[in-house]
Amino acid sequence: MVCIDGSFSDYKDSVDKYFEGDIRKLVARYYDSTMKMIEAGGIDIVGHMDKIYMNGHKCEGFSFDADWYQEPFRAVLDLIAEKGLMVEINTKNLQKKQQLFPRKEYLGELLKRGIPVMVNSDSHYPDLVNDGREEAFNLLKEAGFKTTRELIKGNWQDVAI
Repeated sequence: MVCIDGSFSDYKDSVDKYFEGDIRKLVARYYDSTMKMIEAGGIDIVGHMDKIYMNGHKCEGFSFDADWYQEPFRAVLDLIAEKGLMVEINTKNLQKKQQLFPRKEYLGELLKRGIPVMVNSDSHYPDLVNDGREEAFNLLKEAGFKTTRELIKGNWQDVAI
């Protein structure tokens, strides 16, 4: 187990200890585990889709553009589309660290595959529940999204942004 959401020093220690210091190996494990979760089913939403980058991008050798990152990432997107799932647009770090999960650069990839999205702050504090929400809606509009999904009376429904 590697805590991807904690401090960078703990993250880096885990990469060194369990993945021979090679961030590529942890990224591969992360996306492989995500694929297995999707295949297992029983979910509507894939959350924290690319949260591996939160600390990962600080590791030596990390590259968003490298095939070792892009290939498993795109495979996850393809599987999400195939299974008819939606992706959480996680705004937890948008205000504080200017990080969105998935990255804003990937919103077009979701749209291209017809993957619906829902916006969530993943907040652990009630006063932060709407942090980044409006900004996320604006980013989605800029990427070409017209709707997001909301749970209404027990059913997921598309709602205009």
